[in-house]
Amino acid sequence: MGISDYENFIQTDAAINPGNSGGPLLNIHGKVVGINTAIFSRSGGYMGIGFAIPVNMAKSVEEQLRSNGKVTRGWLGLAIQDMNEDLAQSFGVNKAEGILVAEITKGSPAKKAGIQQGDIILSLNGKKIVDVTGLRNRIAMTPPGSEVSLQIIREGRKKDVRVVIAEQPADFSQATRMRSRKKK
Repeated sequence: MGISDYENFIQTDAAINPGNSGGPLLNIHGKVVGINTAIFSRSGGYMGIGFAIPVNMAKSVEEQLRSNGKVTRGWLGLAIQDMNEDLAQSFGVNKAEGILVAEITKGSPAKKAGIQQGDIILSLNGKKIVDVTGLRNRIAMTPPGSEVSLQIIREGRKKDVRVVIAEQPADFSQATRMRSRKKK
């Protein structure tokens, strides 16, 4: 959607009037599953595709605001991209699984842990990584100071790497968006 670097929205056909976000998204049992956030509409009205923040993410933000007065996000310091068949072949792996490390920020937790450009991240704490968005969101929701285990492939060999998650720098999102705009 281009709203945030961390996009994990629930897509819905529930009517969300422009300027009227913030209400609950309910499932068929009346349970709150999300907070209505935005709508994509060709006509500019309420008819279109709605997006809601998952309730577990909203609860995490609420807890952080109540206890710390601010929201912190975990950070590794990686530029990553989804694997595809062509990349898998060029890196000598059998199938397009995991996430490719394209770039590492100097002084970042990933750099300190020895992660290298060209590594392929397969799992985080034993849970398979299927796409860039999934890894970004899982890292962002990990409290800074936590140690995580990444299973990677480097030069055709699987390896486990332990990394201590840092707090995402305050200017990270803005700097990332500026870099991606310059590339276009």
